[in-house]
Amino acid sequence: MAGEGASFQGTYAEIGGRKVWVSERGSGPALVMLHGGLGYSEQMLDALGPILGQHYRLIGFDRIGQGRTADDGRPFDYARMGEEVAAFLEWLGGGPHVLVGWSDGGIAALFTAMQRPDLVRAMVLIGANFDADGQDKFDVAPGSDIYRMLETDYALRAPEGGSNFPSVAERMFALWWNEPRLTPEDLGRIKQPALVMQGEDDHIHVEHAVAMWRALPQGHLAIVPNASHGVMFEKPDFVSWLVVDFLRGLG
Repeated sequence: MAGEGASFQGTYAEIGGRKVWVSERGSGPALVMLHGGLGYSEQMLDALGPILGQHYRLIGFDRIGQGRTADDGRPFDYARMGEEVAAFLEWLGGGPHVLVGWSDGGIAALFTAMQRPDLVRAMVLIGANFDADGQDKFDVAPGSDIYRMLETDYALRAPEGGSNFPSVAERMFALWWNEPRLTPEDLGRIKQPALVMQGEDDHIHVEHAVAMWRALPQGHLAIVPNASHGVMFEKPDFVSWLVVDFLRGLG
């Protein structure tokens, strides 16, 4: 369990039998920040921390094979990511917690809410899809701009170094194009309040976001104009305001 009043920026913690990188910003009630695929926790904390950190303690962790948490060579799987989040929430203690997930982090939040509803109070799902067919594919081939960016970020942080990136990328891309495969009926069993948010120009179809909103019993919807999948980085102040407004409505 994390100690009360912790103020570290980043450190390793023993969670679920492995060394997991944990980052933190701000102070106040905890918000658990879940990074995107092939990302790392500081991405979200740095983008949203200037505003959200004035009201909340933002705490996140690097999932297996991403950021500064070591890879284990296994295929990536959203159900296992949900289990990772649950293990982190149990380590953190003091729940149930609000989860703020971007992209893969939002999908992991959905799985956590289904697997361990006792640990989740509410969710903000930014640029997340519940079915792999709800998105347009984008170019992640070696040599593409996205591939080079992800490769550079990975090499800066991975305990294994940059040479492991091709293996990690291959397994992650296979996940993106084939999962998740949740249904509206699956989402209908999630009882926690959830804000579905994305940019209007996201590669995830706006109609898919609307379907997620309609399926969630306590769903809310925000489509941000003039923004893409990177809405959190393009409009951090506006995204932060939407999160604060949603959380205030929880009572």
